[in-house]
Amino acid sequence: MTLASKSTGLFVALIGVLGLFWLNGKKPSPSRQLLTNQPTAFSPNPIADTPNKPRNNPTHKTTTPRQFFSRSGSTDTNLVLLEKYLNDPALTNKADYSDTLGIVGDDRIADAFIATLTADFRGQILAESDVSALSRIIYNTGRLSARSEAAAAFLVNARYPEYWHQFRTWRHSREFVEKGMDSIVAQDCLMALGYGGRAEVMEIAWDYRRSNRTDLGTMNGAVATAVFKYEMVKKNGNDFFDQIDIHENLKLMRQWNENEGKDWYQWFRAIEDSNGR
Repeated sequence: MTLASKSTGLFVALIGVLGLFWLNGKKPSPSRQLLTNQPTAFSPNPIADTPNKPRNNPTHKTTTPRQFFSRSGSTDTNLVLLEKYLNDPALTNKADYSDTLGIVGDDRIADAFIATLTADFRGQILAESDVSALSRIIYNTGRLSARSEAAAAFLVNARYPEYWHQFRTWRHSREFVEKGMDSIVAQDCLMALGYGGRAEVMEIAWDYRRSNRTDLGTMNGAVATAVFKYEMVKKNGNDFFDQIDIHENLKLMRQWNENEGKDWYQWFRAIEDSNGR
């Protein structure tokens, strides 16, 4: 399965949908304007045959944030860290900065993350390590969504492949991965909402489940994974996934699949089985 393939190098997807298959004996088969770049309306219906199209994307401009939220109360520290994030051209370094910014930031941090994901690498062909770094920034946008409505609104819109078809301005260096990249990034965004403990996750998940569609590829796996992330965060706190490693994560997912998440897993598996995966 493309999402779970190591070739994608996407951290969030690896510990998400892959776990749904592997742990159970199956093989892996902004409503808010960003600076001046982010579209203000994109809300296609995942159940509709022809989703609504997003508005045109204006020219991106970078602004200097002036005020920040800090869990520790230090706005100066956040400002310095954000300036480092904005000024460092290396995506892997930006991802490192985002690990901290994702847990102390506000809407202005979300602006910076969204710009990186959509506009700042326009026209560039990115190596696998850089795409993996972008996946980490999506994950940290999810963590940020616990405090940022801008981050949450972006992820809600960006869960559609159609969003990325219009607003993803970079390409993956491997052509066979690039072909499915819009869908992969969209699934990362949906799962990231779970990391933020956003109630929108359950609304979205039930929309997919009621649709009973079988033509969404691996998106159904991302839906079930997002519900798992959401329930773990609501039960254990927003920093829960910072306290466990990938092995504990996968163990918890298997337990969830067999117990409180059994209905979601069986729904997902029934669709996979009907598609011969």
